[in-house]
Amino acid sequence: MAAVAILGGYTAWQAMPFLGGNPHLKVMRVDGTLYQLTAGTLVPLRPGITVSAKDPIRTAKDGGALVMMDDGSRIEMRDRTELAVARRRDGSTVHLGGGAIIVEASPQGSGHLDVRTEDCLVAVKGTIFAVNTGTKGSRVSVVEGAVRVAADGRERFLKPGDQMTTSNAVNAVSVDDEIAWSKDAPRYVQLLNELASLRKDLNARVPIPGRRYGSKLVDKMPEMMDKCMAMCEKKRAESEDKGEAA
Repeated sequence: MAAVAILGGYTAWQAMPFLGGNPHLKVMRVDGTLYQLTAGTLVPLRPGITVSAKDPIRTAKDGGALVMMDDGSRIEMRDRTELAVARRRDGSTVHLGGGAIIVEASPQGSGHLDVRTEDCLVAVKGTIFAVNTGTKGSRVSVVEGAVRVAADGRERFLKPGDQMTTSNAVNAVSVDDEIAWSKDAPRYVQLLNELASLRKDLNARVPIPGRRYGSKLVDKMPEMMDKCMAMCEKKRAESEDKGEAA
């Protein structure tokens, strides 16, 4: 019980906000207009500046942006998307308030990067994935690597080409279509195709064992049963002979 309590306390401590400093976002590219909501005021942001990530940043209609986190992870934002970043003791959490993003997470070492929406939590260590969220629910798609998605008391592990929706009201789409809006869409599609080809090649090279309907032991069962019955009959006869002799 003490060990469980210590482990639970350590896990909670790791997930607590880190008070050593605010995370930052560097604006790498802006298509249209990118704002930061500071003290209730929308402040326009331009490429090349670094801002505190605790205050939400937001893309305007028909706009987009590319920002980079302190750990080197890159987040591409679609139009009408809002996010903020909080630092934890074991990593960082991107709070996606609405819209769509594509994350290229850098290797996280012993920690991990989370993306949290209103109805799901996506945990990664280093991968490329997309998250699209709105009033009906969220949709998570994986381009490279793997992610763990927790939503509505269930958890799934997604690999390249996989997708998960948090609600029946959210339609599933192809991963290609989900990332089509990105400036890097051709590169992502190429990655998906290469990984799909590699998986197909591995499946062809490593055949899956078929079902086993028999074995050497099963084949020998009749012979073994005959020997066992013969031994039992012999023992019974010997016992009867000893009884008559007495």
